[in-house]
Amino acid sequence: MTTALDHPTDLAPTNMDDTERWLSIAGGALLGIGALKLRGVAGVAMGVVGAGLVYRGISGSDPVYRAIGVDRAGDHPSPRGLSGLVEAKPLYLEGTVIVLRSADELYAHWRDLENLPELMSSVRSIEALGDGTRSHWKMFVAPGVLLEFDATIVYDKRNRRISWRADEDSTINHHGTVSFKPLGRDRGTQVRVELGYDVPGGAVGRAVAGLLDTFSEKHLVADLERFKADMEEHVIEVETD
Repeated sequence: MTTALDHPTDLAPTNMDDTERWLSIAGGALLGIGALKLRGVAGVAMGVVGAGLVYRGISGSDPVYRAIGVDRAGDHPSPRGLSGLVEAKPLYLEGTVIVLRSADELYAHWRDLENLPELMSSVRSIEALGDGTRSHWKMFVAPGVLLEFDATIVYDKRNRRISWRADEDSTINHHGTVSFKPLGRDRGTQVRVELGYDVPGGAVGRAVAGLLDTFSEKHLVADLERFKADMEEHVIEVETD
C-alpha cells in the first residue's frame, strides 16, 4: 500500500490490517455521501453507519475483534476463520462480452500485461517483471486509494485462457482469469473475465467492498463493453511464429 495509516496514541490498540482499514474508510465515506441525498430517519441512520465505518478505519480498532480476541494487525495476525466476522471470503465477479475479432488477436492484446490498464479502469499501471509471467500492479480500490502488489501468471494457454494471481505476500489477495471462445463463421469471440478478491474483515469487509464501484459487476461489464468498442474499432497486430 502506498500510504501508511497512522494510529493515534489515545485510541484502543490497532487490530485491523491496512487493507481492511482502507476499505472501511472508503465504504464509510460513500455511505456518508449517500446519507446527504436522503431525508429523515434513513438518512440519519446511513450517516451514523458511515461515520462508524470511517472511525473504524482511521482508528484501526474493531470492538468486535477486540471482544473475541482477534488481532489482524502486526507481523503475526490471528488465524482467519474464527467466525464469519473475521474470515476472509472471496468476492467473485464475472462478465462476458462478444467481440468481433479473432481469439488470437484478443489473446495477444491481453497477454501483453502492460495493455491491461487500458482494459481494466481500476488498474492504474502494470509493469512486466522478469520473464513476463510476473508483474507489478498499481490498482485503485476506491477513489484516491491505491494498492500495489506483485502478481504471477499461473496458467497460459495460447488463444484460449490466461489466469493470474497476486503473490502470497501481497496487500490484496486478487486472482483473475480471462478466456476466449471462438464462435465461428465470422461471429467473433466470446470473452469471459472472472475476478476474485479475498476481502478481509469477513461479513463487514464484504459489505463494505460491495459499496465500492471497483468491486461491482456493473464496473466489470462497463470495462468489457469499452474493451469491445476499442478492439472492434482499431486494427490489432498479431505476432506469428
